[in-house]
Formats: sequence, structure tokens, C-alpha cells
Amino acid sequence: MAKFLFDANVFFQSKEREYRFQFASEFWDWMIDAHNGGVVFSTQKVLDEINAGPKTCPARAWAATVPSGFFLADTKDASVMKHYGALMQWAAAHPKYTAKAKSDFADPKDADAFLIAAGKHHGMVVCTHEVSAPECKRKIPLPDAAKPFGVATIGIFDVLSAHATSPFKFKP
Repeated sequence: MAKFLFDANVFFQSKEREYRFQFASEFWDWMIDAHNGGVVFSTQKVLDEINAGPKTCPARAWAATVPSGFFLADTKDASVMKHYGALMQWAAAHPKYTAKAKSDFADPKDADAFLIAAGKHHGMVVCTHEVSAPECKRKIPLPDAAKPFGVATIGIFDVLSAHATSPFKFKP
């Protein structure tokens, strides 16, 4: 069974759009159930992005309640950082992307490269709202950086189709 690392954009878009806490608390409960089932995780850098938001952010409050182990180590895991270094070398040497795209991708506050590195290390699939954009030069899309490293990406609706029942009950 595949295991998934959730990108920050899944949390942010979900809380603002499809799965607002006011009417879709089951989605957020599903994430905890899926984590407890060994399927859903994220990384410390994603948690850092969530915690950088307003103190009143419901996703921030929710993240403070998740089980230990939901947010996996990234910068404190030497194996993850080895893959991160390879990603940084790949991005810096890639002739297609602009200097700004490379700089943004290398920003230590951005979780994308850490997600890919953790996905590579743990053999996990990255769940993101980002889509491949092979012709893009101004940004390094997460799926396009993950592919050369053998890290698959998937959208949240595909994860839910495989691992949720109505209303957001976890199925292994």
C-alpha cells in the first residue's frame, strides 16, 4: 500500500475551499485516521509553513493536535538531506529554469524540495495540488522536480478515491 506525504498546499487549499473546518471536519479527521493507518504523513518543513500563518488559522490549530510522527523529520534526517543536496545540485545545473526559479526552489522556507527528498528516502508518494508544467521556466514545479528522482506525485482527490469512503471514513 502506498504511503503519502502531503504538501502544504493541500492543507491550505483544503481549509480555504473544499474542506473548510466549518463544514468538513470529517476530512481532517480522515487525515488523522489515515495517518494512524500508516498511509498519510507530511514533513516538518510543511508544518513550519503551516505555523508561519496566523495564530488563528484553523489548520495551524489542527496541526498542533496531530499524532506524533505525522510530520516527519527532514532537515534533521541525514538521509533526507543527502537527497535534498542532490535535488539542489540538479536544480542549480538545470539549464531551463531561470535564476529566480532556482533561488525560489532552494529557499529553505519552501517545503517542496524537502518533500521530494523525504519521499525519495521513505519511498513515499507526494500528494500535492501542483501539476507538471514541463515548459515552465519561471518556477520549478514540484512534480517536474520529483520525476527525475523517481518520486511519484498524486492529487488529493486520487488519494481520497483510493482511501476514503463517504463521509471521509478511512479504508485501508
